[in-house]
Amino acid sequence: RRVLLLVAMTLIAPATLFADRLWPTQGFDVEVAAAAAAVLFALVLFRMYGLVANLRDLEYKVTRAMEFRGARYLHIHVPCPLGWGSAPADTIRIARLAVESGLFPLFEAINGEIASSTPIRRRVPVGEYLKLQKRFAHVLAPGGEARLAHIQAIADRNVVRFDLVRESA
Repeated sequence: RRVLLLVAMTLIAPATLFADRLWPTQGFDVEVAAAAAAVLFALVLFRMYGLVANLRDLEYKVTRAMEFRGARYLHIHVPCPLGWGSAPADTIRIARLAVESGLFPLFEAINGEIASSTPIRRRVPVGEYLKLQKRFAHVLAPGGEARLAHIQAIADRNVVRFDLVRESA
């Protein structure tokens, strides 16, 4: 028998509902929920993160996921101009900045272990990613420095955890 686990999430709520507080969480951790489901149902979990701005890489990841036996989770970052308050023409730029800032690492994990990650070529501060989206106006406004520092710390942890900035030999 096959078991299907569907998880939905939105990242709009943390930016809009908690504007008067320090960024409380990074949102719902889908990876942890998927890993827990894999343990509960004795499944092999295959995870990949993709980006709409890099269609060849995304195509590779979808093909690779289809070849893998067991549970598969493919998280694709697709900016939403209407919900995020950004210009439609900036969709690909926002997707790339999410990766270049370290907020959306591109990686592959098998059974909870990181198998590979895509290094960042040009690291940018998270403010570059956030400033194109109206949903983060409160973070970039005067008095939002603590929120911005907290989000930057999340990106910095991702860079270290996923080995996103590599020294050239």
